[in-house]
Amino acid sequence: MTYVISDIHGDFERYQKMLDLIKLDEDRDVLFVLGDVLDYGEGSFQILLDMSSRPNVYPILGEHECMAMPLLKKLAGDISEKAIAKFDAATMQSFMEWGKNGGQETVRAFRELDPDDREWVLEYLEEFTPYEEIDVGDKTFVLVHAGLDNFSLSRDLEDYDIDELIHESPDYSRIYFSDKILVTGHKPTVEIHKGSKGKIFQLNGHVAIDCGAAYGLPLGCLRLDDMKEFYVD
Repeated sequence: MTYVISDIHGDFERYQKMLDLIKLDEDRDVLFVLGDVLDYGEGSFQILLDMSSRPNVYPILGEHECMAMPLLKKLAGDISEKAIAKFDAATMQSFMEWGKNGGQETVRAFRELDPDDREWVLEYLEEFTPYEEIDVGDKTFVLVHAGLDNFSLSRDLEDYDIDELIHESPDYSRIYFSDKILVTGHKPTVEIHKGSKGKIFQLNGHVAIDCGAAYGLPLGCLRLDDMKEFYVD
């Protein structure tokens, strides 16, 4: 079976409950994580360490990983207050902006990791892919964090740069592909359609799976084989 989940945002407890709910099996199932594993919650690195230990879990890059990676690399060596005080103004401004977007808990948790685990999660973050295109049964799915900004049928997926894939949600009133289903996270579904608060949203060949877990709404997961939905409150 093939599952997709997104925007876990450091909620290790609900991540674990979801794995239990879907009964993820290493030999039978695969799970694609559509980015924004990090920030807001306290368990970002617990999730990353668990994901990296599972050969059947495939991570896709989100905007929070893109924001975090260059800054975490600066913290990977000497993370004393004295060393941090020597960061230049631009770096400090980036830390402040990240902090406003849920990064404070991630920095705290990263500083508590031992050096080997810090190195491990940084290496694992580099393995996140920009998108995946997969076949499940007789359907083809395009999996990406946010959407396909500046979309054109004449563009191959590899022609989109990272910023076009992690920041802008798709136009749900528009059918992008006649033969593929676009699956995204990034924007909580309540912001797409108020009637979909806390639920997976589907329209015009799009499936939005960020149910708003970062804001206290359920964590959602979708099984692509039969489009069955799973939720953890």
